[in-house]
Amino acid sequence: MTLSLSPLKRRKVEVDFTGGDLTSDAGLVLFREVDKKLGLSRQLDKVLDDPRCTGRVLHPQIDLLRQRL
Repeated sequence: MTLSLSPLKRRKVEVDFTGGDLTSDAGLVLFREVDKKLGLSRQLDKVLDDPRCTGRVLHPQIDLLRQRL
């Protein structure tokens, strides 16, 4: 069974459950898809206050949240 996910940097992403070599970060790809569909990190971003000085912010809070998750 093969499952096609959203492309990542113009690369086709497929999940194949037939076995073979394993990777320790495959769960991250699945989590990204779940977050994309449910909008969990976006909802979290809306309820958390960002105390940083907006004039000095280089990275949006949503990006930092997704990185930490």
